[in-house]
Amino acid sequence: MSRKNKKKKSKNKGNARFGRERRPLNAATPSQSNPQDPKQNEATPLPWENLKKADLGKGFPTVYCRYKAATNRFVAYLIEQCPSVMGQREGSSNDNYAIDSLMEASDMLANTVHTIDRYVLSDLKLAIRIRSKVARSVYGGGDIGHKYFLDVLIYCWSVLNALPKVPTVIKEGEDSSDVDGGRKNMFETLAEEDNEDDEDSADAEDDVRMFPPAPVERPSLLPQPLTLDELMKSDERADSILFLLELERNMEAVVMQYGYVASSFEFSLGICCPGSAIVKKLLGAAVVTSMAIEQVRRHEMALMIHHEHLTTPYRVLATVFFPEITREVMATVREHAEGSCTEKDVTVYLGDCIECYFRTASDQYNRKDEITQEFCDKWEVNPTGTKEMEQYFWAIHACVNYELGMGSKTEDGDLDERQQMSDGVLPEPYSWFRGMPAIGGDRAIHHTLRLLQGFRNAIHNSPRDCLPMPIRGFFGKFPWIPRKRKIRDLDGLLMTDILPGWTEMFFRGVLEETKLPREDELCPLIGLMRTYVAESEKPVSWSIVFGIHAMLTAILEVEPIFDKLVQVGKQVFKNYFSQLEWARKLLCIDHKANSPVPMPDSWCQNFDSVRSLENFSQPSFGNRMLWNPLCAGSILSYLCYYGNLELGCHMIDCNSQLRIVLYLYHALLENSILSKGKALVLDMLYDRFRHSKAIWGGSTLPKRGEIVRRFWFCFGKDFIDSRRLSDDANQTIRAMQLGKPLTKTAHASSPPSRLDKRRVVPIKVSEVSKSYRRICHRDFHDVVDTHHTPQERREYEGTDFYRFAVRANDTIDAMKDEEFLLSMNLISCGAVVEQFVDNLGRTMQWEQKIFEPTAPKGSRGPKERRQFLIFVFAQYLLGALDFAKDPYNFEFLDVPLGKASSSFQTKFFTGLNPQNLIWFDGRNKSKNRKTTTHFSTI
Repeated sequence: MSRKNKKKKSKNKGNARFGRERRPLNAATPSQSNPQDPKQNEATPLPWENLKKADLGKGFPTVYCRYKAATNRFVAYLIEQCPSVMGQREGSSNDNYAIDSLMEASDMLANTVHTIDRYVLSDLKLAIRIRSKVARSVYGGGDIGHKYFLDVLIYCWSVLNALPKVPTVIKEGEDSSDVDGGRKNMFETLAEEDNEDDEDSADAEDDVRMFPPAPVERPSLLPQPLTLDELMKSDERADSILFLLELERNMEAVVMQYGYVASSFEFSLGICCPGSAIVKKLLGAAVVTSMAIEQVRRHEMALMIHHEHLTTPYRVLATVFFPEITREVMATVREHAEGSCTEKDVTVYLGDCIECYFRTASDQYNRKDEITQEFCDKWEVNPTGTKEMEQYFWAIHACVNYELGMGSKTEDGDLDERQQMSDGVLPEPYSWFRGMPAIGGDRAIHHTLRLLQGFRNAIHNSPRDCLPMPIRGFFGKFPWIPRKRKIRDLDGLLMTDILPGWTEMFFRGVLEETKLPREDELCPLIGLMRTYVAESEKPVSWSIVFGIHAMLTAILEVEPIFDKLVQVGKQVFKNYFSQLEWARKLLCIDHKANSPVPMPDSWCQNFDSVRSLENFSQPSFGNRMLWNPLCAGSILSYLCYYGNLELGCHMIDCNSQLRIVLYLYHALLENSILSKGKALVLDMLYDRFRHSKAIWGGSTLPKRGEIVRRFWFCFGKDFIDSRRLSDDANQTIRAMQLGKPLTKTAHASSPPSRLDKRRVVPIKVSEVSKSYRRICHRDFHDVVDTHHTPQERREYEGTDFYRFAVRANDTIDAMKDEEFLLSMNLISCGAVVEQFVDNLGRTMQWEQKIFEPTAPKGSRGPKERRQFLIFVFAQYLLGALDFAKDPYNFEFLDVPLGKASSSFQTKFFTGLNPQNLIWFDGRNKSKNRKTTTHFSTI
């Protein structure tokens, strides 16, 4: 589908306007994760040394192994069906079959009217589509051998597609309708172009060319027969092009996300929403960008695994953009060298020549003065060849110099001669990534690469006590202002604010020699920057370039509201810690004084851990460095998922206060004394923690008659003790209903000392938050695609980009469902819930009538008082709500338990001030607003 028609179609659907229309992308240590659970660890990133030995295609089917595996499966099918015609090259191994034999086998199947399996055509279609995508790109389409191989595959398709197919069984209930179900597909559909009729569509013409409806003429045989093994081993240029295409698609995801942030912010202001409402969009954009960074990191590792010499971006650039010079250098080496130099060795040399230009002249690791001589000495090149090699070096220098727009002269004088040596007139600057608008042209990613490599030398040459000082105005106008559209317009911001600020943060700031817990999952950008600063002598990796380029792209997408977003992000961050200070004062926590509320040491330790994150708001760090859209989203997502959710879930129930509140509320609901909807905070806690097995002891909520037993079991008692205590409560309530008086010792029939002998199961955050499980545990074993039709799923299921799209959509959907949970300060809620429990005993008049008379002398401390309260709460209040005939009016110590507890709980939670509990506006006020984006697909 043409870009013109794509925009027209988007307009007809009424989609939201974004920065650029795209086709779909179709996202303390963890105490709850189980290292033995294969589902949790299926997608966990592997270290390089482990990943290099792993079966990458099995754990993460990258595009490289996917299309090669599809080609191999197709060939294996023909070998199985036509063993007599699948000839081999003479003297080759048994699995080295000739390319020409594929056409012979296809003709044989056609002559016998063979019934072909559909998966064979799917594999063949995938191989054709990806190879054709490379061949029709701006890079010349590969060599003659690969072009011939593509023609052979197209011929095989035209013959085999006309054969009868094995019938496909469609599962009951499946249809071809949209299965959106009201959800917003953040990346729209994967195969939209396959399902639309477009009279003027270039994609439709390409489909006819790649998948002709009728048999085509057989391609002419090559003079020298080729084998599949030879072609598959020489796919480094095709794989490099596919890698760059993956960079483009992942960067398109970033463009889409932050275009959505910008439009959503303008929309929110238009309907008078508070500025903090944009935080949920920043969180989602940061999560998807982090998933894209991880995607690029895996693709980079996969490329290095398949082609071990492509270890730097510069060698990839040489492979893709200098095939002609590579052939000329190879011709020179064959003529003037005695050593056995291969094409890979030449690629390494040319890539290292590019690296020399990207490094600064003062870089001690810049090998421009000796790289050519070292190459000639290694391969024993004679003086004539050495002179030619020097000319090739300067030709590369001229090409790169011209591509990056740095002028037309070199140190060696005449450029025209070297232009001829580089095989043609040089194009306009920044034209290498033609057809890739997210990483080329005005947003050229190799421009970012050059700046990063140059600043890395400044880091390497500067001692830690004397960091590089930026020269304001050297890289652009100062002061920097928004309203920019080119990546080059951000040079001054990057080189004088962002990079120096991050360097200072790692050298002598809050991140000095400290790796944050959950850093790789929640803010991989910080990990990339840590590597960038620490390994200043090495070439910059693609992952680092992609991460920084994503940061700059996000700035460009939100540039009209950039400074507003900076202020909103920083203010929301400060608001969270203001609420923590309020919670500290509420509990009267002071390390120098005894607290009246018995908070355990773990609470104080976790509280200090969260408070340490406040260092990110230090005024010494520039606002635009730390609070640009991507960094702000990463920091806020780290605070949200690690500080607020993970540590907050440990703190909100450290004294069993949350269990007491939820069991009381549940018992009142079971007896129809209360109904939901009266206390928003209480309803949120009840709904979000109802799936916590630590709270409820199972996947279902307890019914009336088993509430007390379930409470004691979740409190840490074993099954026998829980049953005994429940029976005791039942007998006590029955006796009280019959009017039998209670003795003083009956109030303490279970000594508090016995409550110490228990094993409390901590709350698992993954049971409370689905998005936490997706992001922090990388657990996608139960992910469901709710945005694509069955036909689209059959077409693209199993591909890496489809997996990425489904996981990102599912994570964003989960975050949308949990907006109120994510916006609630769980640590402040923990303080509020603790206050409720502490006041419950006084409200029910247990304090003066039970605790003081029964507590032995010398043991009336806060811990013992809490144990007495828990015992009386479970045996009498919960007991009445669980077993009494009229729990609403059942009296204990002349207090109607149901009436008093329901009134107090409702009044307490409805009287809370949301400003102390909600740290950003998590309400969704644009539910009916469609959000779709367009991406190109393979």
